[in-house]
Amino acid sequence: ATGDRGIPSFEMMVVRCFFQTFYSGFWCLWIDINPFGEKGNRLLPFLRGFIGPLCAGSLYYGATHIAIADATVLFFSSPIWTPFVARIALGEKFRLINLVAVVVGFAGVVFIVQPNFIFSVFGDQEPVETDSDKAQPGSLQYTISAVVCLMGAFFAAVVYAVIRKSGGSVRFQVMVFYYGVLGTISSFVLLLVFQGLPILPHDPITLLLLGSLSLCGCLGQTTLNKGAQMIDASKTSVLRNADIAFVLVFQIVLLGELPTIWSSIGLLLISSCTILIALTKSSALPSKTQDESIDMTELEDLGEIQDFNVETEGKEHTSKL
Repeated sequence: ATGDRGIPSFEMMVVRCFFQTFYSGFWCLWIDINPFGEKGNRLLPFLRGFIGPLCAGSLYYGATHIAIADATVLFFSSPIWTPFVARIALGEKFRLINLVAVVVGFAGVVFIVQPNFIFSVFGDQEPVETDSDKAQPGSLQYTISAVVCLMGAFFAAVVYAVIRKSGGSVRFQVMVFYYGVLGTISSFVLLLVFQGLPILPHDPITLLLLGSLSLCGCLGQTTLNKGAQMIDASKTSVLRNADIAFVLVFQIVLLGELPTIWSSIGLLLISSCTILIALTKSSALPSKTQDESIDMTELEDLGEIQDFNVETEGKEHTSKL
């Protein structure tokens, strides 16, 4: 809706990230932590802050040029790429079931994008009647927007790997702050390069939409970073897929945009393969529990205390002699 009022997608990101910088920075100062993180522990939040805005910007770009449901499904295909990224960055095992899920996911992407060189074999496709001025499947603009969304999906997979790599060693408020600072800078540069000068909102409704977008974006980033540090990344990816269902409902109820039958099939395929990957990753988690890790730590500490006592007793015995 904000894009329909003439606000460029990257300008939305600038406003959102600028608001997020003050929101997270004030929160960090309120709880007495350094917004830039501790020394020696700043690379991961920097990567999170640099890559994150590219993900959101790609989704905004797609949603302002093609149907929201199509852009969202393509963007949330990130769990398809996550096993590859996790294998390279985290050394996680890659199994045959992952390859099957990737093939199914690509089939879903084809149904969403509907390229002419494939769908022309089924006969002439009648253009979809719609009141929206957004690009239709098969057009060049639609293909470009789909590729941008897929790039965002890959970046999102990298973000999941970065958050998992942090292992909870970085406060989630710091992650949100880096996202805001770097997102403001990168989005402003992308705005000037690809979409020109910013456009001032011309009515209160547009201002309200930008404010709502910024607030929801901040709350979403807060809960995502906190939740991703508390539960498995596989579970996080499954929960994120609920966005697709919400977007479909909002698209139909608020915007009156009905997904095509091919888009619906693609949505079903991508959702199925992402859930399949998430369940597979969950079953491959190590069997050692947190309590066992705590017990091992306590045993190690006890051993160090015993060694210290032995050394102390030996020194006292020597002094007496």
